[in-house]
Amino acid sequence: SKFGLDEKELEKICESIKHFPHVEFCGLMGMATNTKDTEIIRNEFRHLKTLFDRIKSIWFLDSPSFKEISMGMSSDYVMAIDEGSTMVRVGSSVFGGR
Repeated sequence: SKFGLDEKELEKICESIKHFPHVEFCGLMGMATNTKDTEIIRNEFRHLKTLFDRIKSIWFLDSPSFKEISMGMSSDYVMAIDEGSTMVRVGSSVFGGR
């Protein structure tokens, strides 16, 4: 039920960063599909890492702050780390379910 930007929207924002000199972008955040199919989850994490690398190389190559790729939650953080995540969200493991 949650969604963010698609790739075209992300690229539009990246193209407009020159208009926001006081905004510092530090990376991308993504969530995998809510499924038990680990291959789907792993492929989505792999795709987000590829997207992160491409966005960094085009718009943020000289930006040391653009270094975070937040993907992975309590149920899939191990796969996310395997695929390059630098930040995971494990709130339900720490605080319990809602």
